[in-house]
Amino acid sequence: MKNPQTILVVPIIVVLSLVTGIVCADDPLPSWNDGKAKQSIITFVERVTTEGSPGYVVPAESIATFDNDGTLWCEQPMYVQAFFVLDRIKQMAPQHPDWKDKEPFASVLKGDMKSALAGGEHAVVALMAAAHSGMTTDEFEKNVKDWITTTRHPKTGKLFTEMAFQPMLELLTYLRANGFKTFIVSGGGIEFMRPWAAHYQIGARHMTNAPKVHHAFRLEDRDSGRLLVETLKIHTLELGWYNLQESELETASLLDRWLYWLLHAHQYDAQKLGSLFPQPEFQRATDSIDRIAKKTEDKAMYDTREKAIRDQQWILNAARREGREEGRVEGEIKGREEGELFGKIRMLQNLLSLPQSTDKELHPRSRTELETLATELQAQLRKRMT
Repeated sequence: MKNPQTILVVPIIVVLSLVTGIVCADDPLPSWNDGKAKQSIITFVERVTTEGSPGYVVPAESIATFDNDGTLWCEQPMYVQAFFVLDRIKQMAPQHPDWKDKEPFASVLKGDMKSALAGGEHAVVALMAAAHSGMTTDEFEKNVKDWITTTRHPKTGKLFTEMAFQPMLELLTYLRANGFKTFIVSGGGIEFMRPWAAHYQIGARHMTNAPKVHHAFRLEDRDSGRLLVETLKIHTLELGWYNLQESELETASLLDRWLYWLLHAHQYDAQKLGSLFPQPEFQRATDSIDRIAKKTEDKAMYDTREKAIRDQQWILNAARREGREEGRVEGEIKGREEGELFGKIRMLQNLLSLPQSTDKELHPRSRTELETLATELQAQLRKRMT
């Protein structure tokens, strides 16, 4: 609160509320003990919101940031989200019979939390990953909403949403009523926090710009129309959570091995990486970073050759499309063949930094002449690249 113009940016989650306030009661903080802390807050708010006072701050720059962890939601005997994860694991267990013999899931299903968490952060991440899998973002958010509106704390019997720290809730309300924009930061997952924060009167419509961590795409070949991948899922992960050891790689899941590779590949040479990750997909990735690590001139030469190959493929694909278009006008077969040859010749001329032939220049030539020209250009390109 020392500098009301400072905006705190936290990489895990920041949720914003712009809630128009109402006039507070005579005691805006009834749960606070009368004393120096309470009076300092009230004095500060009055000073920065009173126009003409030396400490006045315009509403657009009046910002307050709260830490959700330790000051708002309940953390005993575990974080709220941890209870949600454990409930999800138990709910999903019938679809995963292997969990009965696989840690940390086996211990969770037995109710032995001490053993379940003996694996440290790696065990926690495995449980969270499983609890968040198999759902779209919207489905997950609905599950969270249903859970937080029905599930009760095991000791108090109250809903978890009723276990928030009342003095902080009052302070949030008091600040908003005086024109402050309030932020909440949390170590909880953003997909969990989005519905949870609504119970702090953090407007959901002001959180829609928060980055989503789960994405799904379809991959389709534009030229042929062939579907390559029905659903490609991309998940944004916090690599700092993963502490897999090298000795565990052999039995680790594919996801864990990729995460280890991303975190530690730079610490090994290519030969060592090849022995740790012999699978073809890892070998291709290792080749890529090995290429990046080469001397500048070697890398530049390699990149130039790779770009030429990609450009050639792209222009050939464009030529095929051009051929199909011309085929419909001048006869499908002849047009496709001519279009492909025209595109190939122009691509080669472009790579050789030569003037590109126009349709008017190429049309009078026979197919044999066009093929001869393309062959000559290819020979020049090969000679230049060797």
